[in-house]
Amino acid sequence: PSQRDRARVTGLLLAMVINLANMVLQPVISLYIAELQSSMENVAFTSGLIFSLGGIAGALSTAFWGTMGQRRGYFLVMVVAFGVGGLFNAMQYLAPGIASFAVLQFLFGLFFVGANPAVSATLAGSTDAGFRGRAFGLMTTANQFGGMAGPLLGSGIATLLGIKFVFLVTGPCLMLIGGFIWYRCLHQRTTA
Repeated sequence: PSQRDRARVTGLLLAMVINLANMVLQPVISLYIAELQSSMENVAFTSGLIFSLGGIAGALSTAFWGTMGQRRGYFLVMVVAFGVGGLFNAMQYLAPGIASFAVLQFLFGLFFVGANPAVSATLAGSTDAGFRGRAFGLMTTANQFGGMAGPLLGSGIATLLGIKFVFLVTGPCLMLIGGFIWYRCLHQRTTA
């Protein structure tokens, strides 16, 4: 396969991982909030509010990440999004209470949202105009697969290891992906 084919496949896999990472917490967040506050009182509202903080942060910073990608390069944005987003995700394992967990969820969303425009732009750049519609259709399929696999993975980890371990698995995996993208980017520059 050509370098462009590999870039498209990588883009599709990253699109899947993005949605997987966003959805992995979804089935267990209410239980985790109840654990943090040692009560079931208002747990549904608090869970919804905290889960939405990542989306609010993303809505505030998406334009910044798109502009940053155009100016500094989409690979750099992906490295930061996966690396720093993964760090904030992993730090949620250590959250001692609701407030710190909420702040870390917001920071995760603030950085991790940068992965979406960077992956989309990279996919568009590696796809011929005549195939672009199908490529974005495949990207939607990859997103949906991640949306299906994320809750299954999160509930599986929580069942086997405990709820907090969702962060201890997801966060380091995202950081590793960021490191892999950085390595691939450096490797491509040195071989070009």
